[in-house]
Amino acid sequence: MMTLSPRQLTLSLAPFVLALALAMDVYVPAIPKLTQLFHVSDRVMLLTLNIFMFTAGIMQLVIGPLSDQFGRKKIAYFVTVSFALGCVVCSVSSGPKFLIFGRIIQAIGSCGMMALGLAIVRDCFKGNKSARIYSYLNGIISFSPMFAPFIGSYLDIYFGWPMMFLSLLSIAFLSLISLYFFLPETLPKDNRVDFSLRKVLIEYKIIFLNPIFAIYNLATCFGLSYLYLFCALSPYLIIRNLHIPESQYGFYFFIWDYLFYWQHTLQPNR
Repeated sequence: MMTLSPRQLTLSLAPFVLALALAMDVYVPAIPKLTQLFHVSDRVMLLTLNIFMFTAGIMQLVIGPLSDQFGRKKIAYFVTVSFALGCVVCSVSSGPKFLIFGRIIQAIGSCGMMALGLAIVRDCFKGNKSARIYSYLNGIISFSPMFAPFIGSYLDIYFGWPMMFLSLLSIAFLSLISLYFFLPETLPKDNRVDFSLRKVLIEYKIIFLNPIFAIYNLATCFGLSYLYLFCALSPYLIIRNLHIPESQYGFYFFIWDYLFYWQHTLQPNR
């Protein structure tokens, strides 16, 4: 089996961990415009964001155990193609229902890419090396909101909102290139475990009821809640209520994400 250095693995997995963050952030500047275009309420339009987050949170709990049985690469190919399909469906949507459907497919693919990227790190490295790679990947994830809204807003202004979703096909393409040429199968057949929904549910129950896990999990949830609230509310507050041009919307994303990015980037040196 081909072995990768920590740097090579980080670069190879970068598009996998970027998919979820970019899919969530790149189209946010166009939400007020899509609300008017589809003639729906703010609440309906925000379902495209809320359902995406919910689906991503649930499905990664399933995709991880599936990869434990079938291997990382097979499932990685499946979720990457699903992500690409979801992007295409979103780009051709003529109404909120079809867009929500596309966002569900997109969420399944992007959360699977994220989950498998992190699982591959665990397969390849242990201890300080894996912690270092995780930290760099988190830095890459937090780096994306700095520029995703900028890119999305200008794609919308000059090429139309469908291009915001079609541009994400580049992430799927880079992921497929990494899978085919650079990333080996990191979970040998001898280490695989048959998928059992009952066993998975029991294990998750044990984890969720663990008080130490619950404390850290709640801290993480509260810490990230500002991110999701900002994504959901800021386009209406900044673009529609404050009448700030869509082209400047990304600047406000940049402000809060800058410190978050450097926090994760500098963490390995502590």
